[in-house]
Amino acid sequence: MAYHTTLYLVLFFPASMIAYQLMPVKYRFYVLLLIGYYFYYCISGTLIIYIIAATITTYLSGLLIERKGF
Repeated sequence: MAYHTTLYLVLFFPASMIAYQLMPVKYRFYVLLLIGYYFYYCISGTLIIYIIAATITTYLSGLLIERKGF
């Protein structure tokens, strides 16, 4: 699935936006994160491991920077 395909434009994007709008504001970030993971999985399959690892690394680095007070 790519950005220019009919499947993306007719099904995936509208469903994503509906799910985003129906969620409470507090949980919208998680909806977008899961939608992004699913889209990346559809494109690359097993390479999803790398984006999950990058997310965890970035999150933990942010916590470390916040704790150290940089």
